Amino acid sequence: MRVVDIAFAARFQHRSPMRRLAGTLLLLTVSACHTTGPVAPPQAPPPSPLIGTWGLEADQCQGDNALAFDSNGKWSAYRTGGNWRLDGTTLTIMTTSVENDNGQTITVANPQDQRQQISFPANDRLVMVAKDGKTTRLKRCR
Repeated sequence: MRVVDIAFAARFQHRSPMRRLAGTLLLLTVSACHTTGPVAPPQAPPPSPLIGTWGLEADQCQGDNALAFDSNGKWSAYRTGGNWRLDGTTLTIMTTSVENDNGQTITVANPQDQRQQISFPANDRLVMVAKDGKTTRLKRCR
């Protein structure tokens, strides 16, 4: 095996660095152009597993405790709503509107980000842990 390495190096020893670089670039270009079948169009990123409606595990998706995450970055819950984004396991939600007792929607003047760490222990389960350590366990409703 050692003899082959020496022979290979000796063959290219007399070539200039520029010629070796050109050969390497040509090899890379040819191998990049080679395809074995039809090229698939680029695909959109997979949807977030968070998208859907979630309810407290204890409520079995009954009552007013449902929390819905839409694919457009909006979330809603009973009488509240806002925006959300997911960065790895960090969920950031911002409450931008609240409905008062008269049924009027009030826009939140200075919405604050709320960050929680999330995990999916199963396909239909969501665990949210707030900064203060409060844990909320949810079950997928829809």
